[in-house]
Amino acid sequence: MVQFNIEKKLTLWIFILLLVAIGIGFFLPVPDGSWQSILGKIVLFFLVFIGLYYLLFNAKSQPIYTTEEERLDEDEPLTILSDDGEETEEQTWEGFSAAFRTLNLLFLSVIKDALVASNVAFFLKKTDGDLEFQAGENDHDQVQRRAPVTAGHIVEFVSKQKAPVLEGNLPIGVKLNALLDPEIRTFLGAPLIYCDDVVGVLAVGSEAVENFGNDDKQILSRYADLMSQAMTICHRGLRWELDQVVFQILLDLIGTFKNYNDEHSIISFFVQRIRQLFQFERFTFCERKGNEAVTTHVFGQMDDIDRGYTFSLDDGLNGWMIKRNAPLRISDMEEGDYVRPRYSRLESTRHGLRSFMGIPLGKDGQEAWACLSLESRAVDQYSEKAKDVLVFLASILEVNIERIRLNEQLSSLKASKSDELNSFQLD
Repeated sequence: MVQFNIEKKLTLWIFILLLVAIGIGFFLPVPDGSWQSILGKIVLFFLVFIGLYYLLFNAKSQPIYTTEEERLDEDEPLTILSDDGEETEEQTWEGFSAAFRTLNLLFLSVIKDALVASNVAFFLKKTDGDLEFQAGENDHDQVQRRAPVTAGHIVEFVSKQKAPVLEGNLPIGVKLNALLDPEIRTFLGAPLIYCDDVVGVLAVGSEAVENFGNDDKQILSRYADLMSQAMTICHRGLRWELDQVVFQILLDLIGTFKNYNDEHSIISFFVQRIRQLFQFERFTFCERKGNEAVTTHVFGQMDDIDRGYTFSLDDGLNGWMIKRNAPLRISDMEEGDYVRPRYSRLESTRHGLRSFMGIPLGKDGQEAWACLSLESRAVDQYSEKAKDVLVFLASILEVNIERIRLNEQLSSLKASKSDELNSFQLD
């Protein structure tokens, strides 16, 4: 519903009167020598001029919206109702992930200043157990970019010892990380422990020899405990956020799938919605045809394996899933124990895709009749939690594909019965 305020009503009336005045001035004849008519023309001219000036000025001062969405997109502070019913300005919240990144940088600055260190760094363990640099700070700037830890680095010793490590006379050339200058001669590191497991390392370095002592070790250990507690809170928050997103996607899938009656539409919508949860460059849907399978739907990167490609179930990862009716998650398809083709031995290996996650479609204890897979150029892209979520969402897709096929079979059966009945009546 459109609601006019007082200003808009006034503008509307002026516009109507302006049209009337122009009409009167155009059609009103001016007799020769009639000063009243000439004066009327002059008055109408000034009224038209004032009206035009007001409309022009008002148009410049008022924004123009063509849709309600454009009005909502204007950069104005949003308001929400507080508990007491009063309107309060809404605080921007970007999620627990962004909050944890901000907390890390603030924490690192505090630690560096408290221990008078040359630089400070924060490392996390990956799913394969290797440490990875996450963020750091030196005297010049802050660095927030993932980078691998060099094999044999002293940071790894902290993780293995599961205890603080102090080294006061390091050889020349050691850095906390390649992204951080300067070189350090004194190192102090403390493990980040979550559920009795080391999940990361908090470390500081100094250019001076023997710059840290036992008191500094206790202080850094306390900071590490505080960061571990913050990680616990953010981890639980991230799980809550993920559950909310998954639940919303589930509602969207259930609510939208019932409106579609063809497989391509529901698979397209499925791909569109899961992009909110998973990062992938390619989505593939394969169907079993005896001892082979065929790629029936491909979204994203198009390489030599396109739609309609037939491959043996004995060749690649997708065939492995279909034959065993078991989900599969691989951190790196180019290295490790699962270096094998995605579909066929004949496919090119220069596709650039590294991470793989696939889900078979089929009831437990029975043969799978299809599978879907996600592929990403990033290494170690998918977690065990991601696999569990995709298994759950894929079951909704499977049910709706079977619904569509059953409806098609029923429609075909009805048409066949109708033809038989018509033929019988004619006989």
